[in-house]
Amino acid sequence: MVEIRTVRLMLLTLMFSPTAAFLAELFPAGLRYTGASAAFILANTLGGGFAPRVATWLDSQSSSPLVLGLYTGGLCLVSLACVVALPETREGDFSV
Repeated sequence: MVEIRTVRLMLLTLMFSPTAAFLAELFPAGLRYTGASAAFILANTLGGGFAPRVATWLDSQSSSPLVLGLYTGGLCLVSLACVVALPETREGDFSV
């Protein structure tokens, strides 16, 4: 049981570790902490609030568990589209 939790925590860390650096690069130095935290909190509120409700509704409307997989896959595609649409910050000036 401990091994399973350790692996799950490692995967969670791999998922969330780049998020802080990625969000911080999107904002100028004067707004970096506020912008990154506001973006993170807003995304968690919207995703964490509506996704379970929509999944519960979809599950009640369909007898197939495939619907939930398609919903999750759709959310992954939306996330990928958002990441691709963000600007490249490799050559940006991040000085204060």
